[in-house]
Amino acid sequence: MSVVVPTTDSGPTLHRCVAGLLAQARPIGAEIIVADASARTPPAERPPDVQWIERPGASVFKLRAAGVAAARGEIVALTEDHCIVAPDWCVRLLEAHSRYPSVPCIGGAVENGSKDALIDEANFLLTFSPFLPGTPALAPDRSFGISNVSFKRGALSSHASAAGWIETALLPQLHVQGAVLVDDIRVTHVQSHGFLRTFVVHFHNGRSTSGILAQWLPSGVYRARLRRCPGLPLTLTRQTLRNGWTRQVPRTTVAATAPFVFLLAFCHALGELVGLVAGPGASPTRLV
Repeated sequence: MSVVVPTTDSGPTLHRCVAGLLAQARPIGAEIIVADASARTPPAERPPDVQWIERPGASVFKLRAAGVAAARGEIVALTEDHCIVAPDWCVRLLEAHSRYPSVPCIGGAVENGSKDALIDEANFLLTFSPFLPGTPALAPDRSFGISNVSFKRGALSSHASAAGWIETALLPQLHVQGAVLVDDIRVTHVQSHGFLRTFVVHFHNGRSTSGILAQWLPSGVYRARLRRCPGLPLTLTRQTLRNGWTRQVPRTTVAATAPFVFLLAFCHALGELVGLVAGPGASPTRLV
């Protein structure tokens, strides 16, 4: 098993994530790969049993691709540097892949670890509400989140080394082919951008993903994605509030975050439109 963690910061959150992974990876012989764009962690501070790949200034998409390209495990798992994996995360992933030998991709649930501000709650809900614990199945148009997902090696084609291919193309493709979400494989997402920057990040996320994906879209699908942009804020808001309402989120929180969810969805949709028309630009390097 290989676990890939991209980072653009390599601060305390990364080291907390890596420490949690190492505690469970060492007993089972799993490898941990950190793909680092910050060039801030000197070799002396890197755990000796972590493979450290330096890509100064690279986007998270390029970092993730580099980490996957270096992975040697038959199971390749992905998480993010600001996530805390459950103590049995590695073992449960291996058990799930053994239980579903023909399933190419297995994802898990994501819990919110940032609840101090409504904007952080809204940020989490918009991005991760489809993956909240208790979600029995994903909608056809929402594949797994990149914070908690794993692949059998055979599912990773040669395109996996292309920056953004895994997030924008491979995951939706495997979702349609029968990928499975296992509720008891969990990570906790801990991230706060602050009030104004949260809106900016959602714009860059929308522009990055749609701009990268556009290069692989057939013309008919490309035009369909353009046409959906005007209605996307309402669509995303409805989906998000419905997911929060029917899962483990307090209904008072769902109601209070609704205005922020809509505004963040608007920023994301605007980013998607710009990405489709003008490409990803510098947006991939603005994401952490």
